[in-house]
Amino acid sequence: EVAQQQLCVHHHRSGGFLSYVQGQACTTIGAADCRPTATRQYAQQNYLFARGIQENTYYDWDSTVQLPTLHAQNYCVQVHQQRLAVFLPQHLRQASQSPLSVDYLWLQGNLKLYELSQLRDYYDYAHLVFDGSNPAYRRAKWADLCEEAGIAYTDLAKDGALLIDL
Repeated sequence: EVAQQQLCVHHHRSGGFLSYVQGQACTTIGAADCRPTATRQYAQQNYLFARGIQENTYYDWDSTVQLPTLHAQNYCVQVHQQRLAVFLPQHLRQASQSPLSVDYLWLQGNLKLYELSQLRDYYDYAHLVFDGSNPAYRRAKWADLCEEAGIAYTDLAKDGALLIDL
């Protein structure tokens, strides 16, 4: 039997966090203010329980994490061939030499982004993820823009989580 391997992008009103389940262990990456708090545990508990997870290790987005199948640094995570990046308001002020290619681009932090085309300067992405740290009216606008452009997306505030099987 192959050990379970899955990424879960969890909804949390302050942004969210990522769980990487491998076998009976979980690696969680999120904002420092999501460190074992009742709200994070509430959002994650049923997920971990359903998968029989015995051990959960927590890292902040600021950490550099080097594990055999997971590499995380500077708000970017790669697990096997899947790449996910978090896009925050301060990233809009940074110049990008050439867009980084990712599978999932996660929009966080009440991002004042009016045209999705602005993101293409920073990332070449296949799937957009937006969460409850962005207002509902902006998430609805992004959803409409994604549908018009044929871009896959997940609104964590509506869907609760995004599961990515590895």
